[in-house]
Amino acid sequence: MALTKKGQKVIINRNCHRSALTGLMISGADPIWVCPSRIDDWSIWGNIEPEKIEKALKENPDAGLVWITNPTYEGVVSDIKSISAICKKYNVPLVVDEAHGCLWNFSSHLPQSALKLGADVVVHSLHKTGGSMSQSSMLHVSKNSMINPDTVEKALKLLHTTSPSLMLLGSLDASRAVLQSKSGQTMLERTIKNAKYLRKRLDNIPNLQQLKNDFGYSTDVTKVFIKIDGLSGKRLESILEIDFGIEVESASDIGVLILCNLGNKRSDFAYLADALEKIAQGNHKDIYYLENRKHMPMLEPQIVMSLRDAYYAEKEIIKKEDAIGRISAEVIAECPPGISILLPGELITEEHLPYLNDYETLEVVKK
Repeated sequence: MALTKKGQKVIINRNCHRSALTGLMISGADPIWVCPSRIDDWSIWGNIEPEKIEKALKENPDAGLVWITNPTYEGVVSDIKSISAICKKYNVPLVVDEAHGCLWNFSSHLPQSALKLGADVVVHSLHKTGGSMSQSSMLHVSKNSMINPDTVEKALKLLHTTSPSLMLLGSLDASRAVLQSKSGQTMLERTIKNAKYLRKRLDNIPNLQQLKNDFGYSTDVTKVFIKIDGLSGKRLESILEIDFGIEVESASDIGVLILCNLGNKRSDFAYLADALEKIAQGNHKDIYYLENRKHMPMLEPQIVMSLRDAYYAEKEIIKKEDAIGRISAEVIAECPPGISILLPGELITEEHLPYLNDYETLEVVKK
């Protein structure tokens, strides 16, 4: 809202969080979608190639903003330094949603934060892995930003309560103080060592694969995405929870995401690795494929109406099966990770159906 206006173009990655879509709807800005590379074997989005950002800027010289999500929910890292240089070349501000990289600024053993790589504005959801209370996050405006902080503050006042929670604000500062402290640094070092220990153990488990740097892209070592041959992620999640009492961060049709957190002990990861060894060597049955269900939206939106116009248009609720060929009037995004399956103004196709198994009806623009 502070950076765009109605009809202005925003170059934004397809796998952005649903909150970014809300900003587009309120401001009336029009998205120019950039699809990250696809990691098809894992059914997830990968890094955003700088060349795609430059191509989008060349084709849309009137673009007012570039929005990048980095890292992805699964920890894949993009080349923000190069993307930032391209944005500066075209004199367009760069906003980086670094929600899942809030620990990066506190350790040289993790990827470098966009704050140090030339981004104009960076978002950190410190509540995800940094220890602050749920709902609390930070919005940073860099020192040499093209963005005027006063403009951001005015936009914030349009949405922000006049009675902010001092508990949430205090928890942000407390988390920051802990992470900068000697004990916090010790915890973070331990977390990274534990993540490396787990990854080393996983490398030696037959029939198990993990997403990591040697696949050709950079990743955050503390986010461990795994899959086991013959098992869907949902089936693996249920086995871990029911048979071993282990809860993972999330599961998809392909694999499960494990977060190595500040509060975990080495024994936690030893137990997890032992459990995964038993599962990989076991004879577990899986009929999850019969549900024809998918989790990570991997479709490029076919936008036939502006987000704002579709959201405020006259609507009707119809059966999901009757919605093919109609225009969506709502945001549908499952959390985690909050990436949209459908957004207002998007043409609904048969390809959407495997992602919508839990929905009987959809809200569409009335004919």
